[in-house]
Amino acid sequence: MNEPTMFKDPPKLECFVEVSKLFENCDPEVMYTLATFFHAHDLLWKQKLAHCAESGISHGRFMILVLLMNKDQVQGDSSWITASTPAELADLAQISRASVTGLLDSLEKDGFVCRKHDTSDRRTVSIYLTEQGQEFLDKFLPPHFKMMSQLMNVLEREEQAQLLLLLEKLASGVSELVNAESKDGSDGKNI
Repeated sequence: MNEPTMFKDPPKLECFVEVSKLFENCDPEVMYTLATFFHAHDLLWKQKLAHCAESGISHGRFMILVLLMNKDQVQGDSSWITASTPAELADLAQISRASVTGLLDSLEKDGFVCRKHDTSDRRTVSIYLTEQGQEFLDKFLPPHFKMMSQLMNVLEREEQAQLLLLLEKLASGVSELVNAESKDGSDGKNI
């Protein structure tokens, strides 16, 4: 995923009011809300990338390590952590298989992961987190979670819960809209 590119500050509502006079489908409140949402996302994303960089790892490499975490250490529903092949990693990380191959090559070179061929089918390769990879996560994750909590603590717990409900509703609605468009024969990109 490329780093988001946004304005230093989101345009003010008044700017969108003026734009709406030129374009009939421009709802100023919707556009201002989205601009503010994207701006907040951009600020959070930059902090996450900076923390990864301080620890000498890219976001892509971090995501692969998380997807390979020792499933025995994760209590409760860890069904989201199911990847063990390059194809599964690509699907869950929403990146190309070629990108996964490059990430795995660098992680393997650094000793964080290892590849093992299936003894019954040499075409099948499983990816495993090494002890060194797990040690990296054990060191990286506590300050990472602390930083993320600090960023979110500008909101009260009730506000965080409300934001979560709204974001889930937005994500669900957008997914439904995109899926409906793709069923109608379009690719869902031009809603």
